[in-house]
Amino acid sequence: MNCEDFYGAYFEKMKYTEKALLDMVSRYSATKKEKEGIKPIVYCCSRIKTPESMLKKLAARGYEQTLDAAVNDVYDGVGIRVVCAFAEDVYRFVNWIKKQPSVQITEEKDYCELYERDVSLWVENDAGEEEFDDSEEFDSLLETEEE
Repeated sequence: MNCEDFYGAYFEKMKYTEKALLDMVSRYSATKKEKEGIKPIVYCCSRIKTPESMLKKLAARGYEQTLDAAVNDVYDGVGIRVVCAFAEDVYRFVNWIKKQPSVQITEEKDYCELYERDVSLWVENDAGEEEFDDSEEFDSLLETEEE
């Protein structure tokens, strides 16, 4: 079974969320490079959890293996991995992403002490089909990332 068959109508929203998060990462990195001459993000990838993986996770957590449980009880159906050169850059990016009006953090795990540059965030994208492209608002969020 493929993702489109498994997730049905939710698959389009998941693809949109994946793209929106990747666009935010790309724009953050490009803006930091342009304004400060640094490239804080050295690698980024994304995925939509496969039906097999989702069913396995549902079973492991004791949930029914249904679409409803997949989209309402498991929060990592869409995932991105962002790798930064330095732990400090990880925290700056995490602080910035938390301030995005279209992103709600549902859970956070800080692995920086163990793995040096790894923080996991579980997010919900509340933007619907609206894109975050107000340049002035985006720039002001970048400027206040260290507050």
